[in-house]
Amino acid sequence: MLSIQTNVAALSAQNNLTSTNSVLQRSMERLSSGFRINRAADDAAGLAISQKMQAQIGGLNQAVRNANDGVSMIQTAEGALDQVQTMMTRIRNLAVQAASDTNGNNERYAIDVEIQQLKAEIDNISVRTTFNGLGLLNGSLVTTQDSTQGEVLNGLTVGTGSVTNVDVSGAAAGATYTFTYDGGAGTLTLSDGTNSSIVDVSNSSFVVAGGSATLNFNSLG
Repeated sequence: MLSIQTNVAALSAQNNLTSTNSVLQRSMERLSSGFRINRAADDAAGLAISQKMQAQIGGLNQAVRNANDGVSMIQTAEGALDQVQTMMTRIRNLAVQAASDTNGNNERYAIDVEIQQLKAEIDNISVRTTFNGLGLLNGSLVTTQDSTQGEVLNGLTVGTGSVTNVDVSGAAAGATYTFTYDGGAGTLTLSDGTNSSIVDVSNSSFVVAGGSATLNFNSLG
């Protein structure tokens, strides 16, 4: 009796069909997604690079949106200021008109009424001009530093020297600090309006290449 245990040709054809089907599935996946790399198995290194670039692109796109929001906020404030400028010009014209000796008391009273109305409207504009709930012209738009959260700014340049590291973690919340450089005395002063921290930048150890000095926020109290 003749018995066939293995069909080599059929097995080879099946393996080729399986391989071809796998390649076809990957090709269809790439075609439908539009990406050459869809999973780590396609290209692990390429996927890592792609994800990093996508994160960077996402951050840049958000930065662009933030900048556009900033432009919109400035345009809102600019529109309000244009109205204020028009009213201020009108107030000036009325003041010049009131100075004329040809005006009687009634005329000057009418001029004053209009001026007071314009002033009230300017105040209203300063209150009503907001962007996302933030007042733009009423003096409330400020940036404060939380004393519990430190922040470091790098690469700031001042004159011919450079500030390589600014750490405001020691700053008091809500305080306003001022940097002042005195070229004659050769000093750099950090002040909160009450206390001051002074560094002599004319010192040779400071001005040489690589020299450094420190101004401490927490030394101001």
